[in-house]
Amino acid sequence: KYPAYERINGVNERLFEIYLEVDKNQAFSLWNQMTLEARNKESNLDAYFRYSLSSDNQARTDSIADALLKINPRHVASLEWNAIKYYEKAENRYQLEMDKYNRNKTHVQYQFLLNALKVVTADFKKSLTYFDPLWEIDPGSKYAAYMANIYTRLNNQDKADYYKRYLK
Repeated sequence: KYPAYERINGVNERLFEIYLEVDKNQAFSLWNQMTLEARNKESNLDAYFRYSLSSDNQARTDSIADALLKINPRHVASLEWNAIKYYEKAENRYQLEMDKYNRNKTHVQYQFLLNALKVVTADFKKSLTYFDPLWEIDPGSKYAAYMANIYTRLNNQDKADYYKRYLK
């Protein structure tokens, strides 16, 4: 009610915290009124990240996840978001390109496949940069299937077998 109040920024941040408990939609309507410092607090960003996950806004969720990882490189939800995002991008492209090649096994299509596999490999490796810290935090079957598949795609059977042992 009093936007000219000299300490309105602190009030907006506190209102955001209260609205998180009472009315999440109301809380996130305050987001742009908060100071940059308040928006860059890990607890506030984490709440905004979880809200963004539920609202299916992938571009916003990507940027929030990246911001959270700058503040806390071991933020589990952000690591999972990025790891799975790059994994699915690589896996979907891999399946698509292999399907194209299997339907039309020509020299030209094979060259297209090789070029596409370079991009797929880069995305799998990018995914690993997020899965590795997750594995350090929580080794087990939750991430083992992803990592085993990635190493299988990267033709590293020893590491793939290592992670497959955690699936049993």
